[in-house]
Amino acid sequence: MQSNTGTSFAPAKLPGTADQRTVFEAIRNAKDPEKKMFGYRRSFMIWAYVNALICMMMTVLKFRDALAGFGWLLDYIVPLSCFLQLISGLALFKIPVRVPFVAVGVLVFYAYAIFDGILINKDIGRTLILTLGWQTSHLVDYLMLGLSIIQAVYCGPEIRKWVKVTILIFYGFSGLIGLMQLANVGWALNTFATNLEMSIFRPTGTTDYPSQLGFEGFAGMILCGAPIIRRNLRWFEWGGVMFFALVILAAQYRSMYYAGLVVGLGAILYFQFRHSKNLGMVFTTVILACVSIPLILFPKKFEYGLRPATNDPALQARQESWKQLQPIIKARPLTGIGPDPNLMLSSQLMKVDKWSSTSLDNYYITTFACFGYFGLVLIGILFLSILGGCVLRAAGDSPYVKEFAFIGIVTTFSILVLSLTGNSLVYPPVGFFFALVLGLGAPTWLEELESNRVTGLVVAIRKVLRRPLRMLGVNA
Repeated sequence: MQSNTGTSFAPAKLPGTADQRTVFEAIRNAKDPEKKMFGYRRSFMIWAYVNALICMMMTVLKFRDALAGFGWLLDYIVPLSCFLQLISGLALFKIPVRVPFVAVGVLVFYAYAIFDGILINKDIGRTLILTLGWQTSHLVDYLMLGLSIIQAVYCGPEIRKWVKVTILIFYGFSGLIGLMQLANVGWALNTFATNLEMSIFRPTGTTDYPSQLGFEGFAGMILCGAPIIRRNLRWFEWGGVMFFALVILAAQYRSMYYAGLVVGLGAILYFQFRHSKNLGMVFTTVILACVSIPLILFPKKFEYGLRPATNDPALQARQESWKQLQPIIKARPLTGIGPDPNLMLSSQLMKVDKWSSTSLDNYYITTFACFGYFGLVLIGILFLSILGGCVLRAAGDSPYVKEFAFIGIVTTFSILVLSLTGNSLVYPPVGFFFALVLGLGAPTWLEELESNRVTGLVVAIRKVLRRPLRMLGVNA
C-alpha cells in the first residue's frame, strides 16, 4: 500500500527493534492504515514547522524596537510548544521521542552548571536565576526545537524541504537587506539598525550585529551547496552559494571570513573537485572573481574588513579583557566562578565605542572562567558527540540524511572557529540554525527501518548490552 507521497506505510515484513515493530504493527493493523498514518504524521509535521517558523521570526522581531517585547515572549512560547508537541505525539499516537546523546549531554551540562553555581556562590536562588538567565536560556530553546524537529522528521521527510526553504527565505531577505545597506539604500538603512554609530560602517541585515549577518550568509551558502555531496549543483544553487558568499563579505566580520568563506566554500569545492576537476577549477575561478572584484572596485565599502587586526581598537580591548581574567581563572581552575552574566560585560569599561568589545568574545574562555576545566570537558564531549553523530549519519544510505549530516559537520566546524572570537551560541541565528540542521538530519521511520540503524539512546544502550545479557540468560 502506497501513500500520497509514494512511501509504503505497511511493509510486509517489519525489521527493526521490538519497540519499533510494536508501533508499526499497530499502524498496519488499523482499519485504514494509510489514511491514519498520513493524517497524524502531517499534523505533527505542521506543528513542528510552526515552531521552526517562530524561531526564524525571532531572529527578526527581537531587534525591532516596537516588537522587541513580543520577540522575548516567544522565548518561552517556543520550548513550551515543542514540549507539548513531543508529549502529545508520544501519548496520543505513540510517535517516539528520540533523545540523542548530545541532548542528554546538554542536560548534564545544565545540572553541572547549577551544582557548580551552588558550590561557588552558596546561593540556590541566585544560581538558578543566573543559570537560566539570558545567556543560557537559548540552549533550552535549541534543545526543545531540535527534539521537536527530530520527531517531525521521524513522521516523514517533507518537513526537510519546508524548513530548508523557510531558512533560505529569512536569511536571504536578511542578506539582501545587508547588501542594500552596503549600497547606502536609504530605507534599508533607516528601517533596520546598523552600525552607523561606529567610525567605520558595517551592515547588519535584519540582525543587530555583523557577526550574525555573516553567519546567516554562511548558513544560506551551505544550504544551497549541500547537495554537492551527492550530485553536481544546478546553476541556481551555485547562484545561491555566490550570493550568500557576498553577504559574508559585506558583513565585514573578519572571523566569518575564516569560519564562513574558508570552511563553507572549502567543503563545497572539495566535493565539486571529487565530482569533476574541470568544473571544480571553473567554479573556483568564478567564486574567487565574485569575491575579489567588489574588494578591488569598492575598497572604501570594505574598509573595516580589510583593516589589519593589529590596528583594531576593539581587538586590543578584547585582549586586555582576557588578561584581566587570568587571576580569576587561576583562583578556580577546576570549577570556575559559576554562571555569571556580568562576565559577559566585564570589558565595558574599556569600550572604544558603542559596538566594540561588549563581551569577552571567546566562547572557550567564557566557559573556562565560568565552569573551569570540568565545563570545558563537558563542552568538548558535546561537540565530539555532535560530530560523531553526523559522521555516522553521513555514512548511511539515505542521500538526504547524508546531505544534512554534511551540513551539520561543516556548521560544527564553523561554530568552533567562530567561537574563538565570539560567544557564538548565544545568538539566535546561530543556535536556531544549528538545532534545525541537527534535527533535520535525523532519519525518518522508514529510513531507519531500511537501514536497520538505531538512533534512540535507550534502544542503542539495549543493543550494546544485548549480547552479554543473552550470555547471562537474560532475554533483552
